[in-house]
Amino acid sequence: MKKLFVAGCSFSDYTQVDKVYGEILAEKLGYEYVHEGSGCGSNYRIWRVIGGYILSGNLTPNDLLIIQYTSTERREFWSHNTPSISEPKKVNLNEPYKNNGSLLKFKSGSGAWTRFSEEKALLDLYEKYFCSVEYEQEWFKIMHNFFQTFLIHYNIKTVFLETVYSYQLKDNGLEKQFENLYFDWKKNYDTPSIQLVPNQDWGHLNIEGHELLANDLYEHLLKNNICGD
Repeated sequence: MKKLFVAGCSFSDYTQVDKVYGEILAEKLGYEYVHEGSGCGSNYRIWRVIGGYILSGNLTPNDLLIIQYTSTERREFWSHNTPSISEPKKVNLNEPYKNNGSLLKFKSGSGAWTRFSEEKALLDLYEKYFCSVEYEQEWFKIMHNFFQTFLIHYNIKTVFLETVYSYQLKDNGLEKQFENLYFDWKKNYDTPSIQLVPNQDWGHLNIEGHELLANDLYEHLLKNNICGD
């Protein structure tokens, strides 16, 4: 069976919903769904996990990949601490890493969420003294082009989904490289009926929003003959 991989941040994760757009889209396509949306997730996490799937042969040219980039300052750090046990379809801010320690996720303000004092110290210091938006945007542009070349080399069908989190794509002019693989969905965010918290700048979707995005992506795939079915 063909597979649909979706990689992104909390926008693509089970953030107070029981179903996400990736799962709904996979059902419409008749694909197996592989969920890599991750609350507090970073672009570095996207590159790491998707690169791993491709190199291991678990993501192939027969499959479909949707990339939902997030804000550029986010990162992940290895920690010797063991994460708390995660529940299916629940946001996990500290991910298990193989059989050794965990991966600690960083975004603005995440130091307040950690359970361990040394992790809080690291994240707070990093945010205050070692985080530059300009520097991270420079790295993003370079890493995205490396990643895109990697996907082309392995012939992976990919759609880059533009959201309120991934403004840097358009700011860097990168959407011109995507052609029909670039899908801008930011225009729908002003609709309160699809927002998880109406009229608040969360950028998250309720179930109606996930269903609408899944339908719009499905139409985009058919229109551009991306799935080849």
